[in-house]
Amino acid sequence: MQGVFETGNWETKTIQEVTKVINGYAFASKDFKSTNTIKSIKITNVGVKKFVESVDNYLPEKFKDTLKEVQVKDGNIVIALTRTIISGGLKVAVVPESYDGALVNQRVAALVPNEKIINQRYLYNFLTTDGVAKYVLAHVNTLMQPNLSIHDLKNLAVPCPSLQEQQSIVKKLDALNAETAKLETIYQQKIHDLEEFKKSVLQKAFAGELKTK
Repeated sequence: MQGVFETGNWETKTIQEVTKVINGYAFASKDFKSTNTIKSIKITNVGVKKFVESVDNYLPEKFKDTLKEVQVKDGNIVIALTRTIISGGLKVAVVPESYDGALVNQRVAALVPNEKIINQRYLYNFLTTDGVAKYVLAHVNTLMQPNLSIHDLKNLAVPCPSLQEQQSIVKKLDALNAETAKLETIYQQKIHDLEEFKKSVLQKAFAGELKTK
C-alpha cells in the first residue's frame, strides 16, 4: 500500500497543517469511575488499526463543558503516543460512533482532519503505511519504551494530492481491502475444513476404521 502514496508530483504538508491535533489531558486516576457518564479514550483503547472499546473509562459530567478542547467526534483519528509502535504495527485507530463526544486522555493524540485539504479515510490509510512506521521508529525515544512526541507527530509529512485524487485512492484501497477480506475468509474456511478432515481421520484411525490400502 505504501506505493500508492509515493509520487514526486504531490505537494506535502505536515500533520499540523492538515489537521487539528488534540493532545490528551492528564486526568487524575480518581476521576475514572464506572458510575460516571462521559467516556474517555486511553492508550488501551488504541490498537493497531483497531479501536478497543472498554467499560471502565468514564469521567464526571462536569468535564464535558470544561474540557471541550480534548473532545473528539466519531470518525476522528487517534494515535497512541506511548508504545506507539509494536510488533503488529502502528497503534492508530478511528473513533467509533459509540465514542462520539469522548474526552482524550494523556499520551493519546487525536487528529481532526481539515476536510478542505485532506480526506479522513485517505489520511487514516496513509498513517497505516510502512513509511509512517519507519518515521515513527526514527523519532521515538526507545530508552524505556517507544514514545512519540506530539512535536514529531505534528511534523510528520503527508502527501497531499487533490481531494478528488484522494477520494479515488480511497476507493481503490476499499476495493483492495474488500478483496483481501474475501480471500482471508476463504482461507480460514479451508483451514477449518482441513482441521475437520484431520479430526475425522484421527477418529477413524483410533477406532480401527481407517483403511490403509
